[in-house]
Amino acid sequence: MHPAQELEQLLADGEELTIVCHNNPDPDCLASAFGLGRIAMAAGIDEHHILYSGDISHQQNRAFVNLLDIDLKPFEPAAVQDRPEGSLLAFVDHAVPGANNRVPGGPQSIS
Repeated sequence: MHPAQELEQLLADGEELTIVCHNNPDPDCLASAFGLGRIAMAAGIDEHHILYSGDISHQQNRAFVNLLDIDLKPFEPAAVQDRPEGSLLAFVDHAVPGANNRVPGGPQSIS
C-alpha cells in the first residue's frame, strides 16, 4: 500500500488529531503541521490542534503563522497523555520524545 493510502486509512479511523511541533517551531515544522491538519480535514477529521513549545520569535515565522492563520496552542503534557478514544496523535519534524520538545520521554509515556 502506498504511504499516502496508509495515511488516509489511518486518518479515516480517527475523530480528532493532535499535532505536536518541536520547540521554537521553524517554517518546515509549521508547514508540516499545517499541511497535516489540512490532510486530516480532507480525510473527514473536523477537529485538529497544533501544539508548540517555546517561542515563535523570528519575524518570518510569525508572518508565516499570521498569513496562513495557523491556530497554534501552547503544549501541555495532558494534551498527549489524556486524549479521548478516537483521538490521533502526530509529531512533525521530531526525532526523539523529550529532545527539542516538552513531550515526556519514552514511547511508554504516550498511549
